[in-house]
Amino acid sequence: METKLENIVKDNQLMGVSVYTFSGKNEKVYNVGFKNEAQKLPITNDTKFRIASISKAFTALGLMKLYDKKLFKLDDDISNYLGFKVENPNFPNVAITFRMLLSHTSSLQDGTGYDAFLAATYNETPIPNISSILTPTGKSFTTDMFMNQKPGTFFTYCNLNFGLIGTLIEKISKQRFDIYMKNEILKPLGITATFSLQDIEDINVLGTIYRFDEKGWLPNKDDFKGVKPKPSDLSNYVIGNNAVYFAPQGGLRASSSDIGQFVKYLKNDGKTAKILSTETIKLMKTNQWTFAENNGDNYNGFFKQYALGLHHTNLNTSDIIYNPDFFGSFIGHAGDAYGLISDGYFSEKQDFGFVIITNGCLISFEKGKNSSFYKFEEEIFKLVCEDFIKNKPIVKKVKKAKK
Repeated sequence: METKLENIVKDNQLMGVSVYTFSGKNEKVYNVGFKNEAQKLPITNDTKFRIASISKAFTALGLMKLYDKKLFKLDDDISNYLGFKVENPNFPNVAITFRMLLSHTSSLQDGTGYDAFLAATYNETPIPNISSILTPTGKSFTTDMFMNQKPGTFFTYCNLNFGLIGTLIEKISKQRFDIYMKNEILKPLGITATFSLQDIEDINVLGTIYRFDEKGWLPNKDDFKGVKPKPSDLSNYVIGNNAVYFAPQGGLRASSSDIGQFVKYLKNDGKTAKILSTETIKLMKTNQWTFAENNGDNYNGFFKQYALGLHHTNLNTSDIIYNPDFFGSFIGHAGDAYGLISDGYFSEKQDFGFVIITNGCLISFEKGKNSSFYKFEEEIFKLVCEDFIKNKPIVKKVKKAKK
């Protein structure tokens, strides 16, 4: 496996990869390449990366724990919890609900005001209220923050949906987002992933994320050179004001095995940790939206079904992972940001799941030959799936003796 992964890394000019697989109680981790190119530090089992949008699935789990406690209903109007009105100006008086945020059918999109809002969130004191991007009188609001689509009817992938979810978690739990997630989700899963840099004792455990330009490998995220950043002054942070500060949409730092424990938890209907009831974890995995011609942006065939913070794939030619007849649907999430690509999925039909992380490519990622995934993803999908099939235990059916 490692030799084959080394060839994939070399052929696709990747900085490195970390791959985790599980089948039953068997877990494997493979690491190839560097977490830091300048220092030639290899990726290890402990290496944590900023995993991009797989973070959304963790954040969804955080919200669903509050649902499990009956602190809100999925079809409640989020305005009643935020303390200000959130509505699509094109469809006034149509409620935007928790279910819509979780399934990307809220009619929100990351419009032209989104980048300015992020800059204000990280650089202004005090941190602006999230209403500044959502209400027409807000400083960062632009008319293209909402689509001309009725809420609940159209899928468009939107980071702000999960910034709102993080803020709602704060409003309902009355805890700061990163602290709530650590205590209620990450610790129960038995992992040390975190939404806060200050929770990482050894900053060298972080993997740098790279892009490439004419000068060579360009560190793009988490290149701290062994020096832990000074903690931010959050003494004036207002809980429930704007949790986008902690990047619930993409800022979780985790290893491949950290994500693997989350994937196992989903696969086993929540039986590996005490977080959600079995009924709620099954609800979280239940599909909420299916692409049907004009009811959403499927991102060149990548999104065909979406549940509550979880992506269903391996269903159509364009979103294929491997052998749908054998594996059925794969459920989980993918991530793509700053040069990092990540995948974490489990099979509905087989007791199998995997996680893939790469922290950069020397060239632009090459499109896949058979799907909307990248070429290197397709190659690793094939590798881990065929490895599972080859080593799958043969279960012999025992014939019952006739009485």
